[in-house]
Amino acid sequence: MSDIPALTESGGQEVDRIRDIIFGSQMKAIDGHLAALRADLEQLRQQQGRLQAQLLDLDAEQTRRLQTFRAEASADLDGLRTELRATAQGLDHAKADREVLGRMLVDLGQQLLEGGRPLGERLQALSQAATH
Repeated sequence: MSDIPALTESGGQEVDRIRDIIFGSQMKAIDGHLAALRADLEQLRQQQGRLQAQLLDLDAEQTRRLQTFRAEASADLDGLRTELRATAQGLDHAKADREVLGRMLVDLGQQLLEGGRPLGERLQALSQAATH
């Protein structure tokens, strides 16, 4: 019975040798393909790292640009609001009262009936009276 393990060991070595003869070239080809795939995978991981770093840089740049744009837009909006308020105040001060306009029209009508000065001079005199 002690001869059985010896036969099994030598038989196992024989099986490995036969397997190596039959499948050896295929195993080497598969090992080569696996090595190439591992190398490709490593390159892809490195490229992914570089792309992630670029993406983070672009994100930071776009965030900075957006903040700059918002600040400029806010400043422009504040300037427009100030200009609008100033224009509105100027219009409030420049508009004539209804009584003043009524008197100006009455005076203009009387001057037209009297036939005195030319119309251009009358209008100029009325506009000067309105501003004073």
